[in-house]
Amino acid sequence: MKIKDHAIIRNRVKCLDCGKVLESKHRHQFVRCGCPNDCSTDGGLDYVHWGARNLNRVEVLTEYKPVLRDMYEWEVCQVCGNGPEKGGAHKFDCQEGHE
Repeated sequence: MKIKDHAIIRNRVKCLDCGKVLESKHRHQFVRCGCPNDCSTDGGLDYVHWGARNLNRVEVLTEYKPVLRDMYEWEVCQVCGNGPEKGGAHKFDCQEGHE
């Protein structure tokens, strides 16, 4: 079975206080602007983590692309975390009432 997902192709934010565009290109590459808002991003193409003193003063520029990936019965539900360690195989059509 294939499910729709997304992949990060660019992990960027712009600090609206100082105007600096920050880009994290590698996992655990933490970058920040250094102005009083202290805007930051982290995670490269593996995960997205943004931060700032005032997130309303941050423009998120992260880009994604849609991907299809295989969903095997033993995978963990991305919504509730149910999976093999919680009582057996778990398909995408989760029995907890969400899909």
